[in-house]
Amino acid sequence: IVMASAADLEAYVAEGGGDAFLKRDEKTTATFDRPATAMDLFAMFMHINQHKGAGRAFAFSFLMNVFRSFDFDLEHPTMEQFVELYSKLMEHAGVSIADSEENIRKILQKGTYHGDYLKGVKFHAAKRLPTGSAYMNGVPLPNGEDEVYEEKTVQIIQEEQVRMVKMVKQGRITRETPKSIYSETLKGKRVYKKFYPGMNERIDQRKYVPILGTEHDGRWGLIQGKGGKDKNQDDEKDKGTKVPQWNKKRTTVVVTGSFDFDSEAGLNATDAVLLALCSTLQEDGDEDIYYLLQGSVKNRRSSKTSKIFERVLQSSLPPYTKLTALRALRASSTKVDSAQTFVEVLQSLIVLGSEDKLTMINAVKDKKDVPLPSLISGDALPDSFITINGRLFDVSSGLDLEDFVIMYDLEVPYAYAISDLLPSPVANTDKNLDHVRAIVRATTLINTQLISSAGLVDMDADLSQLELDQNLYFSWNQMASGPKVTVTLDPFSHTAQRLASLLVIFRDVLRLPLKLLMVPTSIAGKDVPTVLKSYYRFVAALGSALPGGPNEARFTSLARVHTLTMQPDVPEQWNVQQSATISDTDNLICGEGTMSGCGDVSPITGIKTNVTTVEYALKNLIVMGQCFEATGSGKAVPIGRTGSPPNGLQLTLTEAAAPGGTVTTSTCKPRNSGTLVMKNLGYWQLRADPGMWNLEIAEGSRGSELFHITNVSNDLIELVPVLNQQVAVLDFEHTVEIVTVQRKVGTENVPLLLSDDDDVNNTLTKANGEEKGKGGGLASWLPAWATGGSKEVDAAIKKEDDTIHVFSLATGHLYERFLRIMMLSVFKRTSSRVKFWLFENYLSPTFKDSANRMAADLGFEVQFVTYKWPEWLQNQTEKQRIIWGYKILFLDVLFPLDLKKIIYVDADQVVRGDLQELWDFDLEGAPYGYVPFCGSREETLGYQFWRQGFWKNHLGSMPYHISALYVVDLRVFRAKAVGDALRSTYEMLSKDKNSLANLDQDLPNYAQHRVRIKSLPQEWLWCESWCSDESKAESKTIDLCNNPMHKEPKLDMAKRVISGELFEESWIELDEEARTYVT
Repeated sequence: IVMASAADLEAYVAEGGGDAFLKRDEKTTATFDRPATAMDLFAMFMHINQHKGAGRAFAFSFLMNVFRSFDFDLEHPTMEQFVELYSKLMEHAGVSIADSEENIRKILQKGTYHGDYLKGVKFHAAKRLPTGSAYMNGVPLPNGEDEVYEEKTVQIIQEEQVRMVKMVKQGRITRETPKSIYSETLKGKRVYKKFYPGMNERIDQRKYVPILGTEHDGRWGLIQGKGGKDKNQDDEKDKGTKVPQWNKKRTTVVVTGSFDFDSEAGLNATDAVLLALCSTLQEDGDEDIYYLLQGSVKNRRSSKTSKIFERVLQSSLPPYTKLTALRALRASSTKVDSAQTFVEVLQSLIVLGSEDKLTMINAVKDKKDVPLPSLISGDALPDSFITINGRLFDVSSGLDLEDFVIMYDLEVPYAYAISDLLPSPVANTDKNLDHVRAIVRATTLINTQLISSAGLVDMDADLSQLELDQNLYFSWNQMASGPKVTVTLDPFSHTAQRLASLLVIFRDVLRLPLKLLMVPTSIAGKDVPTVLKSYYRFVAALGSALPGGPNEARFTSLARVHTLTMQPDVPEQWNVQQSATISDTDNLICGEGTMSGCGDVSPITGIKTNVTTVEYALKNLIVMGQCFEATGSGKAVPIGRTGSPPNGLQLTLTEAAAPGGTVTTSTCKPRNSGTLVMKNLGYWQLRADPGMWNLEIAEGSRGSELFHITNVSNDLIELVPVLNQQVAVLDFEHTVEIVTVQRKVGTENVPLLLSDDDDVNNTLTKANGEEKGKGGGLASWLPAWATGGSKEVDAAIKKEDDTIHVFSLATGHLYERFLRIMMLSVFKRTSSRVKFWLFENYLSPTFKDSANRMAADLGFEVQFVTYKWPEWLQNQTEKQRIIWGYKILFLDVLFPLDLKKIIYVDADQVVRGDLQELWDFDLEGAPYGYVPFCGSREETLGYQFWRQGFWKNHLGSMPYHISALYVVDLRVFRAKAVGDALRSTYEMLSKDKNSLANLDQDLPNYAQHRVRIKSLPQEWLWCESWCSDESKAESKTIDLCNNPMHKEPKLDMAKRVISGELFEESWIELDEEARTYVT
């Protein structure tokens, strides 16, 4: 952080450097009855920052208090006011008010921090940094005047994080090198030694002007960049570049200039532009640069010298020749005010050839060649300015080469973006500039519309100027009153598909004046598919604009040749599930015929209709937040002083007692909901209904022995233990809850999680008796309800210990049918009690009803679990890949905290063995166990990709495992933060669309170097595609995995493979029994 006031900067520059502006009378400096200065604020900040009892977080808190307490545009705070804020803050660090006042007097009298302040002023001046600016790895952050500065700042931070990860993957950043990571990030092109105002200029501050009238055709110069480098590819010389990664397709940039040749600043600006055109831009770029440089309008009414300069610029010679001539004219001792003196100076230049000299002399002597009309006219134009693709830059105060290159770099990305949308041009010449005009006008139009986001623009006037294709332009309700809505969109974009249903609400429900202009990318020359793959409808009262109308979304005229799947697109805070439907919403085929999957069968008549009705219900709301460990000592610390997230800390949410001390929870409300704090952002997620809730550390867990929740008041974290933090769920868009915890005295060095070297068998202590509650091993890590303490609780625990817990998921009626059969086979073959945990998000109401019927009739248990994919985690768009993600990424937070172990079984499996054997299998301290892929069927060995290439090198001697069945020791999984490890690995790999082809399977196999897999016995998963026929008799589960050599419908495979003397019931018999529970 560098502090410098604008007044001190001006004084420093005016004085030519030095510290004269800092020198004040010592007696005056030590008094508090005077206006405060930036130097005073800086001294207080530095003293707080370096104080042992305070530190950086306190220092920033002091700054925030100052900025919130005063409006510097309306008042000038006194030193006394600053000292009051300073003293109050230092009280929290254990320093009395009297001592604080004395300390600050001494510091100011001695000038303790004058040298540091002067360094900051020098740095500001050298880098030309505006006051109030900030930078992330050198990238300018938007200032507070930008309406969306927070959004833009977060975006820049995220982009820098991605870039840093890439640098690590490339080996440019390791544990040992480089010495300065920051210096490494500043390597490459488009890194500048000083700041240019346009870098951080708000959109509404930019000015764009029309250029490229036809009257100037034939007079343009053309420079063709020789870069030729594919900017999608990094090389050793261009790592760390901050320029957008454009494609290799060339683009066009138009540079114009109007210069005041009677001023030194105007001549310097001309020199800088010519130098860039003949060197930097030509050597480094992939752009075709059209340029036209002129004298300003006032020059044409002034000296003859200025007119000669303009004639030189308008000659047909290349930029280098013009630059050489102009520099010679400026350096000449002879006043160049006529053609004759110009010839004399020019003839003395030995660096120019005779042909170039003759061309330039003829241009100056040509009396018929009148100056070109100005490209841009207007009374408010600067004396000297340049335009780059229509953006105007004022250079009246001067311009150097680096300034111009920065201006150029700011605009080039827009040109590449436009070129990517336009068809490839015919050959451009200085007489045929149609393609050039298209790029420049499009760039100007786009940027003008961006500017309108900060101001107002007459959209109707803009649209009326366009020659609109009436097939693409629509308008409704133009005579209606109310806000006018104007929309331009690409109908084939994903955004348009989501927006279309909202526009229907604008048009038909709100009756707003609406104009719509569709601009398909195919018309712009881009090769895109013209078939919509997604259809969106907004749920609203479409039938009536009156309150109380039916809230629904209607889909009509759907594609008849495709299989469709339906899913809600809801706010992150909503847990929405299907509540009623008959049809298979995962396989809707809206074709002709009775076999179509689109359309319900009437439960009354038994006749198939052409309407599918689906109902969704909002079951509860998601309460989410972040948890951090507060660091420091004393009574309180600023909110900014927080350490790392206490990942693995167990949190629970229980309903708060109503007045009178009673809990009024209805039977449908979650009485107790538990989760873990993730390492990723300290994120946690729980479910609740509207009302008041208590968020607390799980009672009796290891975390409760190490931490307590602290109270947050205004901008301070009060270091006082509280039992819980109240959470009020009062609306449908609940904000993020921030929880801070602090370690209890004496536990500062006690780890919350087990290390990779911990032996689980040796650290697992008894759940009762003397050892309970001492903080050792996994038993102390579990919550209180998992470790006993009463006969009733102990009985419940014994029941749980005697129960085999099976997890599975499915989507679509076919796989729900398989899932029922799997559950039936597990129940029939397992000697212990069985409880099924089924992922609810994609299950139909019909299946959930049938599963509950089976459980009640056969005597096993069923519980449905759910989790909401966090927005910060790289998302998946295909439904199957989303389900794969849920299968592996959230195992630590998907189940109740007291659940110790889970066995995952794919829906399309049939179990032949007793799962009790698998339950009792010793994982030897590993968090989970998987079955390795079979290798006994020789004809499919060539399809096993892990035997060669990347996977072979990556795995080494470790096997590649199948994800159709696995056992998870949830105690170890949570205690060793395996969920965090898998999510971080997933986040890194998923950014490459070619990685994690089989997400649920590739992820744990790839992570074996980090998270150990215990290989389960081969007989626990037999698959015909990979396992020999001879090994089938020993198999304990049969998996219906696809055969890479040929396709076979799943039902046919199931009936064929699961039949014969090896099975007590065939698949058909199991299916018939399971069907009896379906209504």
